[in-house]
Amino acid sequence: MPGETYRVRARALDETGRWSHWSAPHVFTAGPPEDSTSGLSQLHLTEVMYNPAAPLHTSPYSGSDLEFLELHNAGATALALGGAQLQGGVSLTFPVGASVEAGGFLVVARDPEAFESRYGAGLPLIGPYDGKLNNGGESISLVSGEETVMTWTYDDGDGWPERADGYGSSLEVADPSADLTLPSSWRASSELHGSPGWAGVGPSPSPVVNELVADPGED
Repeated sequence: MPGETYRVRARALDETGRWSHWSAPHVFTAGPPEDSTSGLSQLHLTEVMYNPAAPLHTSPYSGSDLEFLELHNAGATALALGGAQLQGGVSLTFPVGASVEAGGFLVVARDPEAFESRYGAGLPLIGPYDGKLNNGGESISLVSGEETVMTWTYDDGDGWPERADGYGSSLEVADPSADLTLPSSWRASSELHGSPGWAGVGPSPSPVVNELVADPGED
């Protein structure tokens, strides 16, 4: 068990079948396993693409296929995620070896192939997850064993950024330390389709054009 102190002695069997003498006693304190989820309080949800703008009509994917969540490790050491789970409207068990480097990001995509069709390859990416993000808002929990490490909540009601609700922007956390149940803690991304895998630039003083519609009646 992690934190427990143990005393061990060892001996070896050679190729002739003879045993060595017992070693001197060795005392050690067990640490967490390699994929321990200790320290996950440094993991933050920083972006939600819950109602993506629809892709081109020639795309084989639907808008909901382009959903994603972005996680950020605000700590100074890498975080092992193996065995931890996302629960709520969507569910995912992180595989053994999954991690987020110190200061880094991890994108959790509903459909990784659909995601890469829009954002390209090479981003830190994991998925698919089961389920679908609710366009009206919901809570998502990070669970480790029997412990709920944290719960994040987003919404699309009054005061919540409208551009994130199907108009091309993602929903970004403006302050990870703030109360994320409040709309003031979130903002719409300035970047069209969000900024998965990197920090968004934040509010833009210039108008943001998320969609252009041509008039088919004019040349």
